[in-house]
Amino acid sequence: MPHKDPAAKLEYMRNYRERNRERINRLMRERYQRIKNDPEFLKKQRESARRWRKNHPEVRRASYKRHYARHRKEIAAKNLEYQHRIKRLWRNGKDGLTDVKQKRMLGKQAEILALRILPELGFQDILYLGGQQFVDFLAVKNGSKCGVEVSINPYKYLGHSDLQLKLLQFLNLKHYALFITPDLSKYVLKENPRYAYTRIYLRDFENLVEVLPVGAC
Repeated sequence: MPHKDPAAKLEYMRNYRERNRERINRLMRERYQRIKNDPEFLKKQRESARRWRKNHPEVRRASYKRHYARHRKEIAAKNLEYQHRIKRLWRNGKDGLTDVKQKRMLGKQAEILALRILPELGFQDILYLGGQQFVDFLAVKNGSKCGVEVSINPYKYLGHSDLQLKLLQFLNLKHYALFITPDLSKYVLKENPRYAYTRIYLRDFENLVEVLPVGAC
């Protein structure tokens, strides 16, 4: 068997497989019958399938679509329960606010509280826009200009108007959402690079920070 010339080696192996095709196939079938129920073999098969799907985005998307079509109702119910669970935790077990005036008043209090929180998070040159159509705050963080939205809800839609999105993108502002709990006791800051929609997930509750009293170090 030639070893030095890669082309000759490849040609030799091709001819060998052609001459012994039936024998090779028989040995492979016998080996598969021996190991097809082996847990280690099944584990390697699953890992290989996952790697293959990972390297083929179209196959992964098609697989997800088939799974979603078969389990549409179960997935929708699971997502709804997940959202309700986050809302209950965010409100500390209390019911949601239904009075519009109370919501607006609480939102204003959260924006005033943000004036004290943002410097603690490293924001400088803070400009409060007073709840205009653009963003709640303009500021500078680590040398970059930023736009900051404040929300007392566990979700935030940032593209209420095309003008808002166009201004954010045209000015090349980094965008952040400052989520403050309805009782004004905790907060978390999340960057939103897509300028569209961001929300609180269960993992974000581990990053909630207590609001320090006025004058506390």
